[in-house]
Amino acid sequence: MAQEAPPKPPVLPDVVVTGSQTDTEARKEFVAGKIIIGRKRIEDSGLQNVAELLRREPAVTYGKDGRIGLMGLPGYTQILVNGAPPSGGDDLNELKLTRVEKIEIVKSTMAEYGPYSIAGTINIISRKIAKKTDSQLSMEGSTKAGGGGASVEWTTNQSEEGSPWSYRTNVSASRSTSSTDKAWLQTLSRAGLGEVVQWQGTENIRGASPNFSVTGSADYKPNARHTFHVSTTGALMQQEQNGSENRIWGDGRALAAQQQSTNSLLWWQLPLKWSFRPDDKSSLEVNWNSTRLNLKADALRVESAEASAVTAHSNTQGRDAERDSLKLDYKTSLFDGHTLKTGGTLSSGRERGSFSYRVNGTPDPSLDALGSESESNETQIRLFAQDEWELDDTLALNVGLSSEARRFSQVEGQYRSDTHTVVWSPSVHVAKKLDEDGDRQLRFSVGQAYKLPSSLEITARPQIHPLALCTANALCGANSLDTADKAGNPQLLPQRSINLNVSYEHSLGSDSQVAVEYFVRSIHHLVGTDITLETVPWAAVPRYVARPSNLGRALVQGIDVELQLALREFWKTLPAIEVRGSLGLAQSTVSSVPGPDNRLDSQSPWSAKLSASYAAKDLPLKLDVDASWLPSGWIRKNDSQRVYTEQLFRLGANANWKLSKDARLVFKLDNLLGKTSQRVDDYLGQDEVTRLLTTSSSHPSLRLTVELKL
Repeated sequence: MAQEAPPKPPVLPDVVVTGSQTDTEARKEFVAGKIIIGRKRIEDSGLQNVAELLRREPAVTYGKDGRIGLMGLPGYTQILVNGAPPSGGDDLNELKLTRVEKIEIVKSTMAEYGPYSIAGTINIISRKIAKKTDSQLSMEGSTKAGGGGASVEWTTNQSEEGSPWSYRTNVSASRSTSSTDKAWLQTLSRAGLGEVVQWQGTENIRGASPNFSVTGSADYKPNARHTFHVSTTGALMQQEQNGSENRIWGDGRALAAQQQSTNSLLWWQLPLKWSFRPDDKSSLEVNWNSTRLNLKADALRVESAEASAVTAHSNTQGRDAERDSLKLDYKTSLFDGHTLKTGGTLSSGRERGSFSYRVNGTPDPSLDALGSESESNETQIRLFAQDEWELDDTLALNVGLSSEARRFSQVEGQYRSDTHTVVWSPSVHVAKKLDEDGDRQLRFSVGQAYKLPSSLEITARPQIHPLALCTANALCGANSLDTADKAGNPQLLPQRSINLNVSYEHSLGSDSQVAVEYFVRSIHHLVGTDITLETVPWAAVPRYVARPSNLGRALVQGIDVELQLALREFWKTLPAIEVRGSLGLAQSTVSSVPGPDNRLDSQSPWSAKLSASYAAKDLPLKLDVDASWLPSGWIRKNDSQRVYTEQLFRLGANANWKLSKDARLVFKLDNLLGKTSQRVDDYLGQDEVTRLLTTSSSHPSLRLTVELKL
C-alpha cells in the first residue's frame, strides 16, 4: 500500500517589529548628556519656528531681553546650524521648523562643537530629504494690538522608488506688522537737594517686516556607500519702521522728532556635501559652504524744537559680506569600545562697508576721521579630535581637544587693527551608569572654552546718542553719562572660561525623567560695558563713550533641576498628560565691579519654567500650556551704571486640532497676561544720580495656522 505523504507545515508570514527611540531614551547614550529634540516632537509641537520650540524646552532659559541660552547665560551659549556658525539670514525667529530635522543641546564643552561654548551649544540640524513623494501647505494669520501678520509656506518632497535621486523644495513668504509704545521719565538727584524731574517723553514706533525665502535641495545616492547633497537657499528680509518721539524738559523746552528707517537683507547660501562610508564602522563627511550677504540700511531723524530750525540727520549704510568654508568630519569605531571623531574646518570671510552721514543734506564732518568705507578680513583654521571610550557596560569616557587659529584685520579710516588669536579647548566627560539599564546615570564634565568678541564689539565707528547729536558743519559738542555714545574696542581680548558640570539623571520611563545638574564657570578677561570720558575724533571736546572692555574675572555657579513626566507611564488609566518643568538657581560675581549686585549681566538669580500637554481621548485634539518666571532685581554693570528690571511672567497656550489625516488646525495664544513693564537705568556721577524710568507696552497675540498635506 502506498504511504500517505505527511502534511506540510503551514508557512508563517514574517513578522517585523519596528520601533523608534524616544528623545529621553536617546539622551542616555551620550557621555556628555546630549539632549535631543527629534523630528516627531517637532511635528507634534504645532509650533512654527526654532525660537518658539526652544522656549518650551526645560533646559533652555529665555531671558527678559528675549535671548535664548543655557544655564541663564544667553550671551555665552553657542548657536550652530549643521555644526557651523549661522549665516546672516539664520534668525531663530525666522528659521521655520519645517526646515529642521532635529536639535542637539549640550550644556558643557565638547570638542566636536569647537572651542566657543562657555555655556554649552545648541546645534540645529537641517531637514533631511524624505524618501517619499508628498507636499505640504501651511497658511498662517496672526493678530496683536497694533499689529498682525500673515504667511504662507509650501514644502514638497520628490522621490521615486529605485531612483538614486530625491528632491526637496521649500518656499515661504510672510509679512508682519508691529507696534511699540514707550514712556520715559528722567530725574536728577543730588545730595541734600532731593529729586528733580529733568524731562519726560513718549515714543511710538510702527513697523512692518516682509520676508521671502526659497530653498531647493537634491540628494544623489548611487550606492550604499556614497551620498551627494546639494542645496541652495536665497532670502530677502526687510524691516521698515516709522516712529514719533516727544520730550518736554523741566524748564519748558520741548523736542519733537520723526524717525524713519528701512533695512533690507539679501542673502544666499550654497552648501555641498559628500558622505562616504568606506566600511560599516567608518564614515567621512565633506562639506563646502558659500554664503553671500548684502545689507542696506537707511535712517532719517527729523528734529524740531521751539525757537530753532528743523534739523534732519540722515544715515545710509551698506554692507557686503562673503564667506567660504570647507569642513571635514571623520568617524570610526576602533578596538576595545573606542569611537574616534576627528575633523577640521578652513574658512575665510571678507566684509566691506559704506557709510554716509548728513545733517540737513550736507556731509557730517564729525565722522570724517573714520572715513566713508570700511573693510575687514578673517581667516580661521579649526581642528578637533575626540575619543569616546566604553570602558565597560557601566562606564564611558569622552576625551577631546579642539583648537582654532584666527586672524582678523580691519580698516576704518585712520583706525587699523590686526589680531592673531590661537585658542586650545580640552574637555573630559565621564558617564557612570548606576544600574544595568542605565536608568540612573552620573555625569562629570570639565573643559576650557572661549568667547570671541563680535564684530560690533570691535568696530571703532560710534553710534551717536540721539539726544546729543552733532550739529551741521561742526564737530560734536559735550554729552553726559546718560547720553553716552556707543563704540567698539578693537583691543578686546577673548574671554576664557574653565567649565565644570556634574549631573545626575534618573529615568522614570521612556518619556519620563528627572535631572539635577551643578555647574561652575570661572571666566577670565570678562567683557562688559564701561563708560568713560574720552577725547574722540568726532567731537571738539571730550565725550562720554560706552565701550566693551575686559573687566576682569567672573565666577558663576548654579544648580538646575529638570523634570519630565508622562503620566500614563505610571498609571495606564490616567489622561494623556505630559508635564515638563525646570528650576534654576544661580549666583555670580564680577571682580572689578563694585557691589552690591555686581553679578554677570543677564544672569538671573533664579528662573522657572512649567509646561503641560494634554491629548484628548475621544477627540483629535492636543492642548499645550507654557509658563515661565524671572525675578526682579538690580544689576551693577560698571562703576557708572546699574539697571533694575521688573519680575517677568510669561504665559502661552496652543491647541492642535487634527481635522483629518491630511489637515491640521493650530491655535496659538502668546503673552496672555500682557502688561506694561518698567526698567530703571541709574547713571552714577560723583555727587549725583541720573535716573531714567522706561515704561514699555506689551500685548497678547493670537495666531491661527492651517496645515494641509497635498
